[in-house]
Amino acid sequence: MQKLFYNEFKKTLGVSDAINEYIEVLLRQFERSSYDEASFQELASEFGIRVNDVSPKDAIGKIREYYIVTVFQAFEFFLKQLDGFLREYGIYKENKDSSTPMLKHIHKSLLGMKQTSDTAYLYYLICDYYRLVRNLCAHTDNVKKVQDAYQKLLDRKEEISTLFQKLDAPNKYGNINFDDFILYSRAAKKLAEMYKDNIKYDIDKIVNNYDMKRFCVFRNNSERLRKSVENEIKVKFCMSTETVKNVVDKLVEKV
Repeated sequence: MQKLFYNEFKKTLGVSDAINEYIEVLLRQFERSSYDEASFQELASEFGIRVNDVSPKDAIGKIREYYIVTVFQAFEFFLKQLDGFLREYGIYKENKDSSTPMLKHIHKSLLGMKQTSDTAYLYYLICDYYRLVRNLCAHTDNVKKVQDAYQKLLDRKEEISTLFQKLDAPNKYGNINFDDFILYSRAAKKLAEMYKDNIKYDIDKIVNNYDMKRFCVFRNNSERLRKSVENEIKVKFCMSTETVKNVVDKLVEKV
């Protein structure tokens, strides 16, 4: 099951990434042209579009910030799905503090907040910085938070350059570029995979929440019953062989 929404996340992010890449090509083509403010307004009028108050340069900067928003939306949806999955099936502490970002809660629960050279924590710092950039784009956060998060990345710029070579990122808010979007997207994918692979299951939760009614037709065929339940568990959960056996043992007792 966690494979399903992990794959959905990668697919969704892949589509939005491709769209952003398409837009970036158009932006670079435009930047390479000789349009000034007056000629841009003339071009807009040819299409019956009225552009007010924002210069082409400022508009292009904002478009590149919106790349960050698209990654955030896909990643945040994945995190919320993961949160629901963990509450239903995992060994997990409930988040009672509504002010705690979902990213921090998931990371702390599954990997721990290791403020060292740990690569997972570096991915977290990258994603948390761009989460704050997204919030600032939406006017729901303050500049100091973003500046503090950016400084943490500057302190580890060499590590980032080693992990993500040839990227001109991270950049501070106000100078976000295409490489920032690439950095965020790649770090989010890395974290999502780590989260998926570090889920610890609560067997009792699985047994208590699992609907076994549809397997009642096999109650007189213990071998077929066990095989059917086992196959479904393997499809829905990424478990070790031993954990699968323990879960199946308890589930077949319910039929």
